[in-house]
Amino acid sequence: MLCSVCQTIDIRNVLLSSIECKTKVGDDAMDILHEELPDTAKYHNDVFAVQAAAESGCQLCIIIWDEIRKKWKQRQTHTSDEEFACIYRGQLFIGTDTWHEKAINGGYYPSLMVQVIPCVNEHGNREARKRFICSLDVYARRDEVPIDRKDVLALVTRDSFENPLSTACLSLAAEWLNTCCSSHADCALEHKRSSYLPKRVIDVGTDTIRPFLYVPSERIVGSWVALSYCWGGASSFTLTQSRLTEFQCGFPLEDFPNTIRDAIIVTRALGQRYLWVDALCILQHDESDIDQTSKVDWTTEAPKMARIYRDAIVTIEARASPAVTSGILHKRVVPASATLPWKIPQIPLLDQAEVCHHQELPNIQIQVCSARNPWDHIVDKDSHWETRGWTLQENLLSSRTLSFTSTQMIWQCRSMWTVESGSTRVGTEWGGTFTQSRWLDSLRDSAPDDMNRANGTTLYDWWHIIVQVYSRRNLTYITDKLPAIAGFAKRMHDTLPVRDCYCAGLWREDLVTDLLWFVDPHVRSGSDTEAPSVYIGPSWSWVSVVGYIRFKASTKGRNAQAIELATIKKVHIIPDHSGDIYGRIQSARLEMTAPYFRLRTLRKTGNHGNFQRFINYIFGHPRSRFAYEYRQQHKPYLGQHFAVLQLVKYQRDVPFRDDRMKPAIELLFLESDSRGANLYRRVGQVSLREAESTEDAKKQDGIDGVNKEAPDDSLRIVGIIEHRAFQKVRDQKWKVRTVCII
Repeated sequence: MLCSVCQTIDIRNVLLSSIECKTKVGDDAMDILHEELPDTAKYHNDVFAVQAAAESGCQLCIIIWDEIRKKWKQRQTHTSDEEFACIYRGQLFIGTDTWHEKAINGGYYPSLMVQVIPCVNEHGNREARKRFICSLDVYARRDEVPIDRKDVLALVTRDSFENPLSTACLSLAAEWLNTCCSSHADCALEHKRSSYLPKRVIDVGTDTIRPFLYVPSERIVGSWVALSYCWGGASSFTLTQSRLTEFQCGFPLEDFPNTIRDAIIVTRALGQRYLWVDALCILQHDESDIDQTSKVDWTTEAPKMARIYRDAIVTIEARASPAVTSGILHKRVVPASATLPWKIPQIPLLDQAEVCHHQELPNIQIQVCSARNPWDHIVDKDSHWETRGWTLQENLLSSRTLSFTSTQMIWQCRSMWTVESGSTRVGTEWGGTFTQSRWLDSLRDSAPDDMNRANGTTLYDWWHIIVQVYSRRNLTYITDKLPAIAGFAKRMHDTLPVRDCYCAGLWREDLVTDLLWFVDPHVRSGSDTEAPSVYIGPSWSWVSVVGYIRFKASTKGRNAQAIELATIKKVHIIPDHSGDIYGRIQSARLEMTAPYFRLRTLRKTGNHGNFQRFINYIFGHPRSRFAYEYRQQHKPYLGQHFAVLQLVKYQRDVPFRDDRMKPAIELLFLESDSRGANLYRRVGQVSLREAESTEDAKKQDGIDGVNKEAPDDSLRIVGIIEHRAFQKVRDQKWKVRTVCII
C-alpha cells in the first residue's frame, strides 16, 4: 500500500532528473545538500505528514518514518521533542546523492536522499538549515528487472539472494572468479607464476567422494582456495598427530564444523579441488603429542602462511561467522521494502533500438528500501572476524577474496570490487577511498611507486595505518602479536623500494620517526589494558604495550621540514628457535645517538623550572596518554634514574594555523635498567609544541595527548608551561650521547 503522495513519485524520473544536481557537503557532516532539486522530487509537507501516512500503512512512509525515529532517538539525549520538530520543520524532498555520469563511470549506484528544505520567510531567508533525513536504495528483484534503456537500468541495483546456498548465488561467485581469471590482465599477471601446493590441503571431494586430507608425496603445482575465519567455538575437529591417518581417510561432509563444511561447498561451486584451512592443515597440539611434533610443524608451516594466502586462487572470508561452528551460508533477513511503479515514458529518450517500451506500463515495479551502503555497512565492521588479529593480514595478503557477510557476498581482486546487489568499482584509485578498509585494499593492490606518490604518503605511513588497525584487534595468545602480522611484514619488505630491515614491528630506514608511536587510551582496543605478562618485544617497539597505537607522520614523506636529531647506530634482533626475524623474538637491542638529558626522577616536589613542571604534569595526570604507557612499561629499582632524548624537530618558516603546523620537538623518555650501566627502557613519548606567541600560549587549553575535557584548573596554565618548556629545550644545548635501549 502507498499513500497518495508516494503514488505520485516517479522513481525513474527522479533518478534521471537528478543527473545535474551536484552534491555538496555543508558545515554539518550530516547535512548533505543539493544546490537544486527537481520538482518531481517533492515529497510530504513535513515529517508529521510522513508519520500520519506511516500509521495509515504506507510502505514507503513506514521506512522513512522509521529512519526519522532513529534520528529522533539519537537526539533525545540533548534535544527535546519540540526542538527536534523545529529543526526538521519544512517541506520534504527526494533527490539522489550522486549523479548519472559518476554512477556509470565509477560503478556507484545512486541512493535516493530524503531531506528537509525549510520554507523561505518574507525576508527571503530560510527559517532553518536544510537537513538530511535518510538515504534509500532503489533495486529490482532479479526476476522482475524492468525492460528499459541500459543507461537507466545502470542506476538500479539488484536484490541479494535470500539463500546464499542457492545455485544462483554460488554460480555468481563462480562467475566472478572465472571472469577474473580470464579477463583481468592485472590479476592474471599476479597469478602467472606456478604455485606449489601447500604441505597439506583438504581435497573437497564430490557428491560421491567425501572430503579428505591430501598430503602430496612430492612438490606438485596446483591451485587451492584458502579460508579466513574465526575458530571461536569449542570444536575439537582439528588435525593432530594421532588423527593424521583418520583425516587422510576422510570424513562425511556433515562431520566437518559448519564454517569449514560451508567453505567446502563453496570451493566445490567455484570449480576448485583443494581447500587450505589452518586447523586442518597444520598439526595442532593434543595430549598425545609428547615429542612436541605439533610445535615443530607450527614453526615450519606458520611462516609459510603469507605465501599460502598470497598464492591461493581466492580466499573465502567468513566475515559473519563468529565461530567455526557458526557456518558461512546463513539464510539472510530480507530488509523491509516498498513497491513503487516503474513508469516508462511514451516518448523514448534515445533511439528506438535502445528502448523496448514506449508507453507507460504501470505493472512494472521497483523496490525501495533503507540504504544498504556496500562500502561501509555490508562489510560487517563490528563482526567477530573484523576484530580478530590474524584475519587482517589474511585479507591483505590475499590477491582475491570472496567475502560472505550477513547481507551479501563481496568480491575483491586487483581489478574489481563488486557485491551481490550489483555495485561495482573497477580498478584501484588512491584518492577516492571511502573507508579504512579500502585504504588497506589500496595498499595491497598498488605498486610501490603509486604508494610513494599518493598525497606524499610513503610506504612507512601506510605501515603505520596497518599497525593502528591491527592494534585494535584481538589475539587469543598475546605471544602471536608479531607472528599474526609477520606475513604482511614480509610482503612490506618485498615491496619497499629500498633495502630495509624489519625491527620487531618497525623499520630500520624509518626507525627514528617509527619510534614516535604512542598509545591512545581514549580509543578502545580489542585487548586488555594490562601490560603483557610475557616478553613480546623490546620496550622501544609498540608490540611491548597493550592499547590502540598511533604514529606521527614519517619524515621521509610530506614532512620535509622535519629534522631528525637522532642517529641509529645498531639494531640487534634475536629471533626465537624458529629463526624467523618476522616472528617471535627472544630479545632486541637498539643503539642510538641523540641529544641526551638526564633526570634523577620524573616527578619532583617543590618549585622547579618549566620543563620539570611539564614533565610532572604529563606523567602525573590520570588521563594523560604518557602516564598510560608509563604505567605499563615502568620497572622500578633502587637507584634508578631517567633520561630524555631528542628525536625529531619540526620547523616552520611560515606562520602556523593549527597544532599540526606548529614547531615541535619530539622527545623519547627512558628509564635506566638494572642490568647495565648504559641500559635503558622506553617509558613514554612526548611532543613539545611552540605557541606562536605568549598570548597564544595563554589561550591554549591543554597538552597534546591530555584529555582537554578533564576537570582540572591547571589546564588553563598548561599551554604556557608547554610553550616555555619548548623554549627551554630549544635554547639549551644538550650533550649528544649513545645509549642502548632494550
